[in-house]
Amino acid sequence: MERVEEKRLDFKDTIFLPKTDFPMKANLTQKELEILEFWEKNSIYEKVLRERKELFTVHDGPPYANGHIHLGHALNKVIKDITVKYALLSEKKAEFVPGWDCHGLPIEKEVEKKIGKDKSPVEIRKESRKYAQHFIEVQKSEFKRLGVFATYTKPYITMSPDYEAMIVRSINDIWKKGRIYNDQKPVFWCPVCITALAEAEVEYKIKKSPSIYILFPAKFKKIGSSETEFEKLFALVWTTTPWTIPGNFALAFHPSIKYVVAKKGEIYIIVAEKLAEILGEYEEVGSVVGSEFEGKIFSHPIFGRDSIGVVGEFVSEEEGTGIVHIAPGHGKEDYEVGKKYSLPIQSVLDEFGKGNQNSIKYIGIFYEEMNKKVIEDLKEKGFLFREGEYEHSYPHCWRCKKPVVFRATRQWFIKVEDIRQDLIEQARKVEWIPDWGITRMESTLASKPDWCISRQRAWGVPIPYVICKGCGEYIWSEYAAEKIAELILAGEPDAWWEKDIKNFIPEDFRCSNCGSSEFEKGKDVLDVWIDSGLSFKYMKSKENFSFPADVYIEGTDQHRGWFQSSLTLSFLLEGVAPYKKVFTHGFILDEFKRKMSKSLGNVISPEDIIKEDGAEIVRLWSVFSDPTEDVKISERILAEVKDMYRKIRNTIRFMLGVLGDNPSSLPSKIFPQDIYFLSKLGEFEKEVLNYYDQMEYHRVARRIHNFVDNVLSALYLDIIKDTIYCDSRDNPRRLSAQYTVFLALKSIVALSVPILSFLAEEAYLHMPEVFGFRKFESVFFETYDRMLFSKSKITFENEAKINRFFSEVEKIREKFLEIIDKMRKSKEVGNSLEIELKISVPPFDFCSMEEMEKILEEFFIVSSVKFSVGDPELLEVKRYENTKKCPRCWKYFEGESEICKRCEIVIGSQYKDIYKDVYSKSN
Repeated sequence: MERVEEKRLDFKDTIFLPKTDFPMKANLTQKELEILEFWEKNSIYEKVLRERKELFTVHDGPPYANGHIHLGHALNKVIKDITVKYALLSEKKAEFVPGWDCHGLPIEKEVEKKIGKDKSPVEIRKESRKYAQHFIEVQKSEFKRLGVFATYTKPYITMSPDYEAMIVRSINDIWKKGRIYNDQKPVFWCPVCITALAEAEVEYKIKKSPSIYILFPAKFKKIGSSETEFEKLFALVWTTTPWTIPGNFALAFHPSIKYVVAKKGEIYIIVAEKLAEILGEYEEVGSVVGSEFEGKIFSHPIFGRDSIGVVGEFVSEEEGTGIVHIAPGHGKEDYEVGKKYSLPIQSVLDEFGKGNQNSIKYIGIFYEEMNKKVIEDLKEKGFLFREGEYEHSYPHCWRCKKPVVFRATRQWFIKVEDIRQDLIEQARKVEWIPDWGITRMESTLASKPDWCISRQRAWGVPIPYVICKGCGEYIWSEYAAEKIAELILAGEPDAWWEKDIKNFIPEDFRCSNCGSSEFEKGKDVLDVWIDSGLSFKYMKSKENFSFPADVYIEGTDQHRGWFQSSLTLSFLLEGVAPYKKVFTHGFILDEFKRKMSKSLGNVISPEDIIKEDGAEIVRLWSVFSDPTEDVKISERILAEVKDMYRKIRNTIRFMLGVLGDNPSSLPSKIFPQDIYFLSKLGEFEKEVLNYYDQMEYHRVARRIHNFVDNVLSALYLDIIKDTIYCDSRDNPRRLSAQYTVFLALKSIVALSVPILSFLAEEAYLHMPEVFGFRKFESVFFETYDRMLFSKSKITFENEAKINRFFSEVEKIREKFLEIIDKMRKSKEVGNSLEIELKISVPPFDFCSMEEMEKILEEFFIVSSVKFSVGDPELLEVKRYENTKKCPRCWKYFEGESEICKRCEIVIGSQYKDIYKDVYSKSN
């Protein structure tokens, strides 16, 4: 009798608790390193690529090799990695070749800090190459740590010999097409970085500038057909760049705007009628349209030279005075007017932003100080009408963040203004995600000027031109281009700077302009957007690269940058856009929508997150919210991400445990409640695959979490616990539930692979080989066709009827859960197994009444269900009276037995010898 009492305490040993060695604690910081080693040691990515056939190309926009990666890099690479891994499991050969952009100003500036600005171009180039190579290795390691799959052993690097040679030959091909020219015209110029900038290299920030109204004396007295003569007649001009006044050679009027002659005190002022309020009180004494001023001569207010009246459609009545001062060396419209009217194209600034000889009396004065000097001189001469400050959007250098100037210099340009519409048409053939991307791209292209491709620096690819010592002519040299390319490939990347010019021109070479045979090498290098923009050309020559690429993925700033430079160069060289699809993601902000800033103390680095929580958290954060918008991050947001990860991980662990006794035989029958859940699983899979196809990765993450939380955990895995724990091991109901869990586990693991790569691999390696399933070496050898229930040919009898039935019963369950929750809170019951339930259910013919009673008890997790057939309705929820609790399954039952009948049968069949004393007594 004493032994019987002892065995009564051991009923817990007779139930099938989930069993798995998959750990509850993720320990990602250590586990991820083990998985990374497994991937690398076994060449998993390379092996998978060898198995796949259909090419799919995610082309990498190269990050700049000048520092550790930041969260923007992490976001970008994770989105690319998700795209690649989704393609892999979709049976595509998605080889991701990482790239690095190496030339350009930021690296050169860092090198100058280290070795000094007085070093030769060759010294700067050698140090820059070392600097870039160091950070390529640093970033490569950091991208690997994020779990990003790539062919790291063969990246494309813009400073590699074959890449540099490709750049020189490609730019020469564009020259052969008649698309490259040299001209002295205004370009964006950074006086801090001391180089020209392209449109894509400036960013607009709010700046306060001086705002002045200037009187330009007229050298005429009559206006239009009027015989009236006006003494002291002036044109009123507004500018926010007083330093450009020394470069003035004309005043521009709109040909059809109405201008008035306003008497103001003792003087007469010409101003657009709609803007005359700037004068305050005045008397209108005449009017005329702007075309009347074409050819009229005004006097420069400081130097007294002629300033000619011209007309231009760009003059507006929106602000200012309707009269624009024209300095042909310092503005796009100014330059065009200068060309039209044969005005001098002169810059008044040198490369350092200081007055040059053309500034006459302001030589050596920095342009910001020149503003003050010009204003003082205008006051002294009596030609300053009004002064103040003007806050406006102004171009800044995107490297040093300082204001830029517009100054005329001799530069090389690619002619693109005449193919803007062609580029727009190509862009319209591309799929843009989000769809507003095409609007932004069209806007960029519609205003795209001819592309200034020359930079006055050392660290870059040389432009193959020579300068005639006889007449100063700039001469493009195809011969030099090929020699440069050959020498680079021969291991002499600095040959252009090291070797004599004779190595780069034919022996009988002469200047076509003056006949001279004396030349010097050009000193300009190519805009780095040429480097990265030609990456399609470089990769097109490699295997496993589809052209046009299937997708480009970068941040929103790349509409003005890589997206448009690649499009322009691809159209010029190949006649088509280099991409079929473009995905654009946002920037990183904190939870208050502020940009990351050290001064604000809101900077979070990927390295910090990885050290604390693991790379998987960075990956999941990357798609926690919609990445096509600006992406927020904070400790609170990361806490939510970690909760989401834990929920998915713990649910996978439970499912692995359910399969812990390694069921091998397929179930003889799939029960209705399992069929209902599997239909939900199938619909879930189709939704997730559709989100993947649309690159809506945030919806993928949310949908997986929602399904795991609300369908798996809160519904299905909850209702099957009784059969999994308490039915006999080979019970058909239990086998049906286990098989359903197995299908769900495969699905969740496979669909999680692209985003939660570490978790999916870890779970897969722990998956038991059950129901005839055999694993591969890694989850990445799997395919969605093999892993997803919706891709299988499994069908069920009465499936539609079953789904309709349970969709109605589930609504009753939701009402029941609300009631039972209130009963728990009021202490009426401890859990739902204490309940006897009465419901009305829809008609059914797919099982017997007796079977349905068992199904409903399981579905509602109660000890007793009384049901009738009719309109679906919850009839009564009450305590199950006059019953006792089974110590094994915790269900309540009627009778005198020690345990419920079901548990008696299970123990009687499986534990008969051990528990015989219990049964001899109870029977």
